[in-house]
Amino acid sequence: MFSVADTAPPGSELVEKGVYRLPNLERISQPLLDWLAVNHHDFMRLNDFAEAFSLLRWLRSKQTGVTVIDMDGQGKAITTPDRVVIGDGPGVGSDLIPDVSEDSQIRQE
Repeated sequence: MFSVADTAPPGSELVEKGVYRLPNLERISQPLLDWLAVNHHDFMRLNDFAEAFSLLRWLRSKQTGVTVIDMDGQGKAITTPDRVVIGDGPGVGSDLIPDVSEDSQIRQE
């Protein structure tokens, strides 16, 4: 566990300027993290997301852009509705949007 701060937190170890390792917090937190890794189905997925997100925040702080290259190319398009209206049962499509202009009433179909 690390702290990014101007001054060193109590019990921390300097890693580089403004970055401090927190060994006491690591010792306290590690058993909980181990338990979560074994018992919580989303822990590893969320941990991977948190790591990627922290890298993106760091890159942004350095004014560095990111280019993502999909080596497999664009995937096959999946048809998705532009809206789903549920009234007298589910319906899909733009023809189900009610006319709500000032001079008309909501149409009943």
